[in-house]
Amino acid sequence: MSGHPGTPRPIRTSTHRGRSKPAAHHRSSSLLPGEEIIRFLDFLLLCERTRQFFLEKNLKNKYSLLQDLFLEIGHFEGWIKKINSIMAPDGQILDRASEKLFTIRKRIQQIHEKIRITIDATLRNRDLSPMMQDQTFTIRRGRYVIPIKSEFRHRVEGLVVDYSSSGSSVFIEPKSLLFLNNELEVLTIQEGEEIERILRHLTASLAPSLPDFEKAFQRLITLDSLQAKARLGQLWNADIPVIGGEELLIRKGRHPLLGERQSLLTCN
Repeated sequence: MSGHPGTPRPIRTSTHRGRSKPAAHHRSSSLLPGEEIIRFLDFLLLCERTRQFFLEKNLKNKYSLLQDLFLEIGHFEGWIKKINSIMAPDGQILDRASEKLFTIRKRIQQIHEKIRITIDATLRNRDLSPMMQDQTFTIRRGRYVIPIKSEFRHRVEGLVVDYSSSGSSVFIEPKSLLFLNNELEVLTIQEGEEIERILRHLTASLAPSLPDFEKAFQRLITLDSLQAKARLGQLWNADIPVIGGEELLIRKGRHPLLGERQSLLTCN
């Protein structure tokens, strides 16, 4: 990694839209990591879209038997707003998630700017220039360092942090950067601790609503299954069978799991 120091990289998470239970169901007393909160937010948004679809389309008359399934999906607008106030869509914990996090990150930005100014001055040092392997900086072991030719390592005031694989260079943390790097490391640890506190608090606050989330999840499964059956029936031009009497007659029957790859059943 090389170039100019900037703001710290955001904590990123992946979003997986699976059919598993909502993340909050599994960790009611611990900490939900960022990627699980994003998945849980997807679940809440799906609940809201499904419920609103039923209400806005005024489907209760057309599908009266399904009304209870739709209306038993709870209202989760408050939870959606709460999570959106803490996390960005890409999974980054927002500065506004807490006053303390905002203060820490503001200080981190200030330290990065001081490091940039210090590094620029170091790279312009004419006495140091002939000793440098490259006119740039890099990061090794979490510290900002400059690459110095191995034969000059004793002539540069600072700490040797690492070596190149070839041994031709050493990565030295100049004395002028020592205090700034130390402060940046402390602030980075504090940032991580505050993010963990925020996520732990959010996880704990979800626990009382777990029954509502579980009920909504089960209703979504039922609706999804009914929709799949209806679409399959349309695809096959199927009819609803009339069952009654003493005999069951199957004409041109096919096994529903084998689809088009089977021959007609022998019974007719």
